[in-house]
Amino acid sequence: MKAMIFIALGGALGSILRYGLILLFQKSGWTISTTPTFLANIIGCFLLGTLLSLALKEGRISEEYKLFLSTGFCGGLTTFSTFTGENYYFLSQKNFPAFILYASATFIFGLLFFWLGTISVKN
Repeated sequence: MKAMIFIALGGALGSILRYGLILLFQKSGWTISTTPTFLANIIGCFLLGTLLSLALKEGRISEEYKLFLSTGFCGGLTTFSTFTGENYYFLSQKNFPAFILYASATFIFGLLFFWLGTISVKN
């Protein structure tokens, strides 16, 4: 039960941050609707890479904190379903350049920022 509480709290905070990114971009007049999802996913990749690297170093992070941040916060912040829906929209509009750019950039930058997260704790 304790683990579920940590996951729920982290998930709530991650979801609120993702929604905050959406509002921030809407209020700024930014017209590319995929930007908040892209940033949320890239930030989540970096945090998860950092977290998993810390977790591998024995004693660096508790199990509760790992669940709070990984399954909870990163799970609530990132969103594969929205990413998929946005890509489906590009495909349904036959906007293949936008689909290829968004899908590949998210994958490439996701891996890059996950890796940057892992090396950020090696020093």
